[in-house]
Amino acid sequence: MGRTHVAYFEPGGGGWQRWYQEHPGSAGYLRVSRPVIDARHGFVLLLGDFGSDMLAGYAWLGLYRIDKNRLEKLCVVVISVS
Repeated sequence: MGRTHVAYFEPGGGGWQRWYQEHPGSAGYLRVSRPVIDARHGFVLLLGDFGSDMLAGYAWLGLYRIDKNRLEKLCVVVISVS
C-alpha cells in the first residue's frame, strides 16, 4: 500500500471519516498484495483486502493460473470477515 493511503489509517490520520471526506464516491479501500508466482507451473497467489469502515470488510486468498495473456481463477478463499 502506498504511503499516501496508509497515512489515513495511522494515528492522527483521520481514518475512515477523512477517507470518505476526500474520496466521496468511494465504496471503500482495496489492497492487493504483490503476486507470488510459480513460473514453472504457471500459478499465481494473491492476497486481497477490502474495507469500507472499521468493522466492514473482508480479506481473501486467491489462486490463479496464467493462461496465455490472462489469469484464470482457480480458487478463492475468504479468510476474514468483519
